[in-house]
Amino acid sequence: MADPDFDSEPTSDTGKYLAMDMSPVDSDLARGPSDRSDCLNNLYQRLPATRKEQTAVAAVLRGELGLRVDEYSGSDAMESVAKFIDMAPRILHLATHGYFCQNAQFSGETELEENPLLYSGLIMSGGNRLIAGELGSGAGANVEDGILTSLEASGLNLFGTELVVLSACQTGLGQIENSEGVYGLCRAFQLAGARSVIMSMFSVPDKSTVTLMERFYRDWLSGNSKASALRQASLSILQERRETHGAAHPLFWGGFILVGDPY
Repeated sequence: MADPDFDSEPTSDTGKYLAMDMSPVDSDLARGPSDRSDCLNNLYQRLPATRKEQTAVAAVLRGELGLRVDEYSGSDAMESVAKFIDMAPRILHLATHGYFCQNAQFSGETELEENPLLYSGLIMSGGNRLIAGELGSGAGANVEDGILTSLEASGLNLFGTELVVLSACQTGLGQIENSEGVYGLCRAFQLAGARSVIMSMFSVPDKSTVTLMERFYRDWLSGNSKASALRQASLSILQERRETHGAAHPLFWGGFILVGDPY
């Protein structure tokens, strides 16, 4: 799933959405907010490079392994697609905006409940409409709000899933609970059954992440471990930026880590 249309509108209580026009964005956006204190009060822009990432990753999976790849983007990149998976996929790749914030408040909505798994999540198709306060009781009880929280992610059907890639900002962050560790997206997807999770520790640039992800998959599927493939993909970008720019900020190569089964 990639490049959700954050301004999509729910058409009925079945959770289906109707795409709306969106002007192209040329700048290299970050895949999430930089300010964790205000992350759900601002509308999200489309991430055009995530569509390129989807195409590149799908091509590698089809070419190297001959896998069937189900692709969802635009208005089809719905929260409900992930929440109602019938059979756990071998790989789940999600490229969108991520967020982590504490005591956040949606515009026009009540404060989030006191559950640490509600402070982080992924923005899916239609997410802007909830943030803008446009989804009310009239939308229908079964309409998904376009925001996949960590709490919801923990209930996905991923037992048998080898790898989940959270290609978004701040997907490795979460609420720290005494003696319990970090409550966030990584914990949620592991609770859902994923053997390994690739996640980000800070805001990551939209365009550079495409290159990193494509190289990771190619290296992993050529026979290397997931941990080694991620390291090699990161190091290759580091080296290229040093050769081109004389320096390489970790923003472009060091944002992602692997948790779980390294192989």
